[in-house]
Amino acid sequence: MSLQAEFNWALMKHPSIKWQVSLGLTILCVILVTLVSALQMRGMRADFVRVLSDQQFSLVTRVAEELDNKLENSKAFLTGNAEFFPPGLLNSPTKIREYLVMRPGLRSIFDDILVFAPDGGLIADFPELPARQKVNAGDRAFFQRVLATRKFALSEPLLSRTRKEPIVQMGAPIVDRQGNLVAVMVGVIRLYKTNFLGDLSNMRIGKTGYFALVTKGSNPVYIIHADKTRILQPQRRDGASHVLEGLEGSVESVSSLGVAGLYSGKPLKNAPWSLFAVEPLEEVFSPITAAENRLMKISIAVFLVIAPLIWLLSWRVLSPLSRLQKAIAQFKIGNNVFSPVPVTRRDEVGELTEAFNLLMSEQQAAAAHLRASEARYRTVISSLAEGVIVTDREDGITGGNASAERILGQNLEEMRGLRLSDLKWRPVGSNGLPLTHEALYKLHSLADDHSAADRLLGIQPPGKPIAWYALRVQPMRDESGAGTDGLVITFSDITQLRQAEEFRSTKDAAEQASHSKSAFLARMSHELRTPLNAILGFAQLLEYDPAVKETPGILRKIETIRASGKLLLAMVDEILDLSQIESGAASLSMESLDVNAALNECLRMIRPQAEKRRLTIGFHGDDIAHHVLADRTRLMQVAINLLENAIKYNRDDGQIEIRTRRDEESVYIAIGDTGIGMSAQQLEDLFQPFNRLGMEKIVGGADGAGLGLVISKQLIEAMDGRLIVGSVPGAGSTFTMVFPRGDN
Repeated sequence: MSLQAEFNWALMKHPSIKWQVSLGLTILCVILVTLVSALQMRGMRADFVRVLSDQQFSLVTRVAEELDNKLENSKAFLTGNAEFFPPGLLNSPTKIREYLVMRPGLRSIFDDILVFAPDGGLIADFPELPARQKVNAGDRAFFQRVLATRKFALSEPLLSRTRKEPIVQMGAPIVDRQGNLVAVMVGVIRLYKTNFLGDLSNMRIGKTGYFALVTKGSNPVYIIHADKTRILQPQRRDGASHVLEGLEGSVESVSSLGVAGLYSGKPLKNAPWSLFAVEPLEEVFSPITAAENRLMKISIAVFLVIAPLIWLLSWRVLSPLSRLQKAIAQFKIGNNVFSPVPVTRRDEVGELTEAFNLLMSEQQAAAAHLRASEARYRTVISSLAEGVIVTDREDGITGGNASAERILGQNLEEMRGLRLSDLKWRPVGSNGLPLTHEALYKLHSLADDHSAADRLLGIQPPGKPIAWYALRVQPMRDESGAGTDGLVITFSDITQLRQAEEFRSTKDAAEQASHSKSAFLARMSHELRTPLNAILGFAQLLEYDPAVKETPGILRKIETIRASGKLLLAMVDEILDLSQIESGAASLSMESLDVNAALNECLRMIRPQAEKRRLTIGFHGDDIAHHVLADRTRLMQVAINLLENAIKYNRDDGQIEIRTRRDEESVYIAIGDTGIGMSAQQLEDLFQPFNRLGMEKIVGGADGAGLGLVISKQLIEAMDGRLIVGSVPGAGSTFTMVFPRGDN
């Protein structure tokens, strides 16, 4: 992809200011129009609902008042006719029917008129229905109230025993001149027929809205409903529950069938009933929905008119910025050759163009000066005999000279971007041993105080001998002066000086070896003589004692002989081990072995010693089985030596902690104690043969020749491992064995 194509792609991913302003104003216009429309429709909807709620409640109130009036008239007609009913007619059902024929007002209100004896038996009915002759009303609750109170009573909705359809009955007492209740006149309103109650089923509010009449109480049932199958059925606990609770007014709610509606309710005064009306919200808000659709169309039309105008205005105002943008693109494509942008306007954009032209001219001059300075710098660096390497803050190589290529044995282009530790050369420490990658990663730490730091480094390029250099690390400060942007590393050849120093070191080492040998012989002469004298003395005593097995102190003497012999044997073994290791005659059988199993076996051997001093031993290994590449016998010898030291130089009631872990290359076995610890000087002299660091004076009864740790360290290194020591005076010491992983 060319640079121009890349620039055009960047413009597509990151729109220009003209696009952003135009698009932003357009979106803002849409948001404002939409917001205003939404607020208007919200207000209209609220006002519309309030007006409809009031209108619907007014309608329900009028209908409820009409029902109350009709119920009152029905009560008055029935009570009046019962009051003036001639008791003498009760013996003749035919005369009763003739009497009722003469009462058209009563028959216009009730569908059936019945006269019952006080025991509930039917005396006469109108119109006459043969199947009704055996009906008894004595068990009806309203009938019992009439007998008990001698007053008018309204029944609950009932299922007719004759016609098997829902009815409502009204009863009034018939009394004779002596005031005795001789009969009960009952008016029947059939809820399926056309009457002042049945007509409610056919009344509609709008297209699908309807009226319903329910009883009051804890278990309301429908008296009237648009769906006649629900008459006498329990009312579902939906939006109408507000009406059932005695509330008056209108409320939006959702029915048990999931239909949202506007409910209006009104309790009746002359009956324990409540009237309510329901209209679906979809039908209620249909005018509002139509208005919203019209308003949306108007908003879209306004947007289609305003958007192009905003777009054209933004394009005209911001078009000079496009020329600046093209000039920058041309500057990139033209190898940093800048042509001034013409100034066509005297406004803020024109001032910005002039400032841009001035800035780019100064930038070109500064770039030319920088290129000349870099050329001089490269000439100076290339002429140096010392090797020079420049790194960034991540230790990646960014530059260098020809001497560095010769010293490191690689071309600079091959090294660019790599760390020193990634190169093909082999770094060697001042002790002659190869340096780990971790040591090279710490070059920044040589100059933590932002000043130069030196160190000695051996370098072995591929296929060449080791040469020694003085490595100087100089940090490059960043703009703030508080941090570094990288390092300048110089290599000065000091191979001849190093060889002279090695000669002196060899001489000093020989003298030190001679001194150690003399000290060893002197100490061994003393250390061997004492236990041998003890052994010989006790042996001589035993020779003169014929009843040695019957002597009370025989066990104590045998233990003394055994301890002395054991001590002597241990010293001799250590001397033999040390001599074999130093001469290279020590045999190793390397294998992959389970560290946890070996350590557990060692713990079983030394645990009695720990229990004598009441020491607690904790073994903290993870759940992963760790395998190392080592000689099993030698590893256990080293581990037991470190554990015995942890017991010997610990405090009573102290602790010994054993921890194992691993990384990608090694397994770490740490043995720590809570003993007396060691000072810095003692740590420095720790691995000198026969040097007990004065511990024989500090810890009473601590035996040994001062060879255990020396042998342990050399055995670990012979198995390609290392021994790391950490100690705090008065707090304890930790010895960590590091072995190669045996599962690689």
